[in-house]
Amino acid sequence: MSKSPLQVANEEYIAEFPFLRKWLGEINPKDLKYLKIRVERLDLDVLRSTGYINFDLEYMAYAPSSYGSQQFFCIGKDGFILRKLLPSILERVNFSLFRPSSWFREWTGGETVEQALLCLASQQQLSSLRYVVSVRKPLLETRITIYKLPVAFSLEEFVNKEEERIRQDVKKKLQKSSPKVE
Repeated sequence: MSKSPLQVANEEYIAEFPFLRKWLGEINPKDLKYLKIRVERLDLDVLRSTGYINFDLEYMAYAPSSYGSQQFFCIGKDGFILRKLLPSILERVNFSLFRPSSWFREWTGGETVEQALLCLASQQQLSSLRYVVSVRKPLLETRITIYKLPVAFSLEEFVNKEEERIRQDVKKKLQKSSPKVE
């Protein structure tokens, strides 16, 4: 029986990134069709991302794309997990017909990838970071995205540039919102 292109690609990714084998354990080749692995470059969208956990079946009818879970991990040398990011959780609110804000559920908590990298930088662990990995588990499949670090400069420089960009954005917002005194 021949393998599908997706199964062959997954086997190659697992061979290239051996730490996946530790995470996934011994995989039945038939289950590889429910596993999707991608490799991408770390970018600003990923830095602003946060994981989530949502297993609320009622909510799935309104937002099926957010059902399941997505978690982010900072991976160091030899596949060692440096940090597991805290995901956002869909909280139930006590429903009240007379309080419209209680008609919807709220996302609480959560840590962005950028916050995790700043935390690693404060712990002097940023230099040992190799990958940021996203594990998303919607209904039946598992999607793993391995984000490689920027090539042109070190991650410390990348984070420093991001911090500077955030400072500049805040300064611009403050200048726009401050009243003009004559």
